[in-house]
Amino acid sequence: AARILAHDARRDLAALQVDAGGLPAVEMGDSRALQAGEWVMALGHPWGIGGAATAGVVIGAGPDWPRTPWAGQEWILVRLHLRPGYSGGPLIDARGRLVGINSMVVGPELGAAVPVHVVEAFLQRGAPRRTSPAAEAMV
Repeated sequence: AARILAHDARRDLAALQVDAGGLPAVEMGDSRALQAGEWVMALGHPWGIGGAATAGVVIGAGPDWPRTPWAGQEWILVRLHLRPGYSGGPLIDARGRLVGINSMVVGPELGAAVPVHVVEAFLQRGAPRRTSPAAEAMV
């Protein structure tokens, strides 16, 4: 069972606490350094298929999306086949580091992820840190 420590409905994020030990932690990447054209991979469970992965490229990252519902908020936009079931899973860079948390399907081959530095700030504001930010954010 998990206990909700914090929730951000606007970003579709939740920090959960589970009673488990020995969980592996993912290495954190620098979401602020992402550039258009970089390869990324989304991991998730679309349609109940465990351990699924899809690869694509970063279209852009940051708050500069004036003609979108999320104008002024920081997001990573990616061109890949993000489907329902990837939400809440990791977005990792080509070196295997966590750079974001998959959040929404924007179009047929367009997805959005919450940058990991935004996730870290969310955890610092709303949830006591007991494990790595990735483990808390993705449980």
